[in-house]
Amino acid sequence: MRTAPTHPGFLLVLALGLLGAFSCVASAPGLPMPDDSLGTVATLYRGHCAACHGESGSGDGPAAAFLGTRPRDFRRENFRFTSSPDGLVASREDLEYFIRNGSPTSHMPANPQLDGEQLRILAEYVLDIRRLGVVQSVEQVFLEEDEEFTEGEVQEIAAEMMGPGRPLAVPLRPASYVSDSPRGMSLFEEHCASCHGSRGLGDGTEELVDELGRSMRARDLTRGEYRGGGSDRDLFLRIRCGLPGTPMPALG
Repeated sequence: MRTAPTHPGFLLVLALGLLGAFSCVASAPGLPMPDDSLGTVATLYRGHCAACHGESGSGDGPAAAFLGTRPRDFRRENFRFTSSPDGLVASREDLEYFIRNGSPTSHMPANPQLDGEQLRILAEYVLDIRRLGVVQSVEQVFLEEDEEFTEGEVQEIAAEMMGPGRPLAVPLRPASYVSDSPRGMSLFEEHCASCHGSRGLGDGTEELVDELGRSMRARDLTRGEYRGGGSDRDLFLRIRCGLPGTPMPALG
């Protein structure tokens, strides 16, 4: 398998080149940021992300061993919180939203101090790290099948896999809304109880594993704590779009 060097400086060059050129950034067309962006993204990523997610985005930063929630491995894992029911990869806007707001029940902090440009730079860079992992996984499949391939074929397949899909329009709760507990209970029993349990304690009967084959437990909904946020918008998207990389399906 052809693997990219893991030196942080090389990773920055490779990711910011959008996987189009592997020799030097200066020759890569269409860089997403200004000429000084290499220093900007390095400062932002190392200042806000690398301690947990690691210099290469593999979830192995120096603080990772001390966290109750393992940091996301950007190269190997799907992003959990998306706004599209048919896309396994979060959009840039999804990542910006998550970076800004953080995760209330994990060690991912909110970053209200970052402005729009800083959020964009970080989100694009994280997506570029993910692209590196997707390209490597596609190459690995070709190698395991003993099939010849070109870099262009790999890039085309990876680009399709990275498509976030069309974002959903989140409806507003109408002013006249009245809770319908009996119907809600019926829907919960039909779609949720097998994993979350009939009382929502996370003690359902299903054996759950994530995309990497690791055992996991459904959320205890009685605690009122949600990693993707607890607003109407957040809960609507989690139910409607699911959690890619987990057994939580998109309930369309």
